[in-house]
Amino acid sequence: MAACTGMAKALERVDEIASLGLGRVRIDKVPPNRLATLARTGSWQPAAAVGLIA
Repeated sequence: MAACTGMAKALERVDEIASLGLGRVRIDKVPPNRLATLARTGSWQPAAAVGLIA
């Protein structure tokens, strides 16, 4: 059941982000090392923590 709860929370986050109407995010100016860190941790960290990395 925990996996279902986690999936539901992840889908809620996706819906919240999509509702911002930002479209695609340009990442061409993001340094490769920072992009790698975001890719590793962004999927499981709270948004506030990801904001500190970005």
